Amino acid sequence: MHDTYVVKAGLKQYYLKIYYCGLRTLEEIEAEVSLLHHLKKESIRVVDPVVRNNGSYVLELKAVEGIRFGVLYDEVEGEEGGTDGEMIEKLGTYIASIHNAFDKITVPVQRWHLDCASLIDHSMQYLMKYANTYPFDFEFLNSIAAEAKRKIEADFTKTLPTYGLCHGDIYGGNIRFDHSGNPIIFDFDLSGYGWRAYDISLLVCRYGWGVDREAMEKRERRKEAFLSGYTKDRSLSAKELDSLYIFAVFRRIFNMGSLYAFFAESWGHDIFYKNVQEEITLLKDWVRAYNI
Repeated sequence: MHDTYVVKAGLKQYYLKIYYCGLRTLEEIEAEVSLLHHLKKESIRVVDPVVRNNGSYVLELKAVEGIRFGVLYDEVEGEEGGTDGEMIEKLGTYIASIHNAFDKITVPVQRWHLDCASLIDHSMQYLMKYANTYPFDFEFLNSIAAEAKRKIEADFTKTLPTYGLCHGDIYGGNIRFDHSGNPIIFDFDLSGYGWRAYDISLLVCRYGWGVDREAMEKRERRKEAFLSGYTKDRSLSAKELDSLYIFAVFRRIFNMGSLYAFFAESWGHDIFYKNVQEEITLLKDWVRAYNI
């Protein structure tokens, strides 16, 4: 979604994220940095933004398309990992600590909402722009989008502790494990207010594994390991536990609309078409397998 550059200075390595023009406001990026500072104050290991000489963290670049913002981050060392049960359990405890720490923020921060409107409605609007261009199964997509929304809106409100600040993009590519198997997470670009069950679903519902018997059993073991760690420090209701596989639908529709369709020109239309078709095929299998 953005341009990221490796920056080397002597033996140190950093990552410079340059945000797309107009995609994030200065206030939203400053809020993203403030969330990292809050977690550090709560003694939670997360990626470190690098302060500039003038005391700020966000730089402004005058590009042809307009002002683009950037933030320099320290390198997060370690391995991606995340397949070992013990590591997944530690990750569960770690994510719970992040949710608990976020609950302590009482002043609203300038971040978006990961709700039905942003994840489903807006994403479907972006996809529907191509309704007369590509033969996607829009009837299926509209149907499952409506059903997923109905089930979540029937069971959940936007109140603590089920709804609050989330990382918003918890998956293996944004996590590293140190030599002791302890996790550290980065890339808070999609962080915002959402259902905590949605945040958890991003990690436990490994979508790309498919839904054959072996994959579903493997996914259940992963979920059990994660929840074993998470529930040591934070409880989850029965409805939250039952919603995890439903929230996977939210993320797939978000990917198709807000990532692939919205950025279709950047992806290239051949890749955009291929990605969406594959997502729809997998999603049909998913809703059958998990009776959504």
